[in-house]
Amino acid sequence: MKVLDTGAITDSMDKRVKNELIGISKEALEPIVHISAKGLTLVALMIASLCFGDQNPDHLVPLREYYGNAPLYREFWRQKLLVTSGDVARYVHLPGASGVEDAVSVYVDKSRKGGLPGGYWITSTQPQSTLADYITEEGLSANAGKVRIRRWDSPMRASTALKVHEVWVLMISGVKPDECEGCVTTDSTTEIFSTQNSSGVEIVGQLPIGPGPQTIAFVKLAGLLIDYTRVPSSKRDDLADEIDKGASALLRQLMH
Repeated sequence: MKVLDTGAITDSMDKRVKNELIGISKEALEPIVHISAKGLTLVALMIASLCFGDQNPDHLVPLREYYGNAPLYREFWRQKLLVTSGDVARYVHLPGASGVEDAVSVYVDKSRKGGLPGGYWITSTQPQSTLADYITEEGLSANAGKVRIRRWDSPMRASTALKVHEVWVLMISGVKPDECEGCVTTDSTTEIFSTQNSSGVEIVGQLPIGPGPQTIAFVKLAGLLIDYTRVPSSKRDDLADEIDKGASALLRQLMH
């Protein structure tokens, strides 16, 4: 059984050494600031990918079964964070030892005012305190109903939303059993992805332990969606272009 301690790479470590260790450029480490705040850095994912070597699964895996109060926690975060449909694309980040939950959903709402042609919208949500802290041995804590949820809504151009949907369908349709099911990692974050396929059926996948290049790129793309909702409106077109670029690059890899 392999045990990976992503905390072994400290912030004080020389950047040049860190870059050489995981074989990536400085530019590749700079994007997706919000992921660092949640304790899920691209650096940690890439180090995990390197450490697991041949066991590295470059695909999503089925949702893992959790016990105890996990079903109650799942019901709680779904109720608080999933405030819209996610028929185009959805990403949920559940923190490990630190940070807070995050969710982003892309969906169609043609009746909503202020949208763009096609009626595509994107909504992200984040609690002001960790939702898991409201789960006790007896159930939900007495003040669970008082937790405050921050919400950001933005219209999204149809071409970008459709490209995102295509990536989500291809990635989640490729879900396979986790080859590293017996591995243990000290990074206990959970990344969940879902969408609806052409039949209108929800399909779901989870990030594996020690992900490969394509799954890392997928997380990066999900991070860009969250960023898109939280930047000033004047910067959304540029970020949409970046999402298009990342989605197109990933589509080329998936269709190769």
